[in-house]
Amino acid sequence: MINAQSKPNVFVVDTPFQLLNAIEAAKSLALANNHLVVIKYPGLNQSAFRPLIKTEDWVSVIFLSLEIDGKSKAPEFLCSPMVRKWHSRLLHLKQRRKFTRICKSFRQAGNLFLGHYWIQYKYYMRHFANNLNHEKLYLLDDGTDTMDINKRRKCIDLSLDPAHEHQSKPEGSILAKFKGYIRKRYWDWNLQEAESVTFFTTYGLEVRTGDHLVKNDYRYLKSLAINSTAINEVCFLGGCFFEDNFMKEEIYLEHLRKMKAYFEKEKIVYVPHPRQSAHMIETIASSLGFEIKQFGVPIEVAIVTGGYLPKVLASFTSSALESCVNILGQSLKIICFRIASEHLLKGRGEIAAVYEHFNNKVNLNFTIIPLEISQPDLTIPSRVVMS
Repeated sequence: MINAQSKPNVFVVDTPFQLLNAIEAAKSLALANNHLVVIKYPGLNQSAFRPLIKTEDWVSVIFLSLEIDGKSKAPEFLCSPMVRKWHSRLLHLKQRRKFTRICKSFRQAGNLFLGHYWIQYKYYMRHFANNLNHEKLYLLDDGTDTMDINKRRKCIDLSLDPAHEHQSKPEGSILAKFKGYIRKRYWDWNLQEAESVTFFTTYGLEVRTGDHLVKNDYRYLKSLAINSTAINEVCFLGGCFFEDNFMKEEIYLEHLRKMKAYFEKEKIVYVPHPRQSAHMIETIASSLGFEIKQFGVPIEVAIVTGGYLPKVLASFTSSALESCVNILGQSLKIICFRIASEHLLKGRGEIAAVYEHFNNKVNLNFTIIPLEISQPDLTIPSRVVMS
């Protein structure tokens, strides 16, 4: 248990699922003086977060947009390549300045909670950690990416961290040093790896020396559980296998067809991943006949507090399967359909690790069903009896 303190606790998230875990952390760790920073990337608006935000939970809520960045399109009248180049640089400076200003506004935080920590795609999270003064750094659950973040942490040598090297003092002339100082202070994102982090997670991670683990048992969400009315439908949670180049489009659709065959005549609703393309969603609906259902909140919230209880919850790799096991226990039948590694274009080791982890969760209500695709004929796996 962490004692409430006068210093602000700052939570930085960029997905509704991260926000769900931020709320859980604030409640289960009994924190007070909590401030929320929601980073909006293009295509995800405030309405995706609003259902989860209660004014009584936060002292302040800040929405910070990623749409001003170096890739923003210049106005049509800026035809000169040189003008466009400097326009892009100006946008980058404005974004960098905006993020740094928010960090400095908190002065000194007690705990800083980040929704993610990848240096490649979530550089702004690292920037918060390195520019917002804080006493302790937590990493919230962000699905199975949490296992990968921990794996990366265990492989690093902080003395050889490229971010440390990148931000070392520049060598050379006084002018070169001055340019390096200006670049570091006003242009570069501060991507230095933290000496120590604490994972707030449902996963039983073995963390590197110096890191720590606080188990997220969803005690707060469990306390909100209500008597839901069972709905006679299978709810399948989609994934960005095609969008993230893990799988060819037709292979992903083939797996969905086989999943449909497994459930025979059951009604299946498909819940798209927030980042799934409109093209893929439309293709799934038209070619497979699934009803598309979007809740606007993480499925855990829809089930626990929204009264939605499907007959079966299923997916390929969604971390929501595990969180629903942890929250709902024996109240919901859950099926994970395992994809054979030969159908993946990349990430075979990472996805195999997810399935290995899920194996430890198998019980009477959590089943793993292998999907073996053999074209042109499909062999339908044996069905589990569903009550």
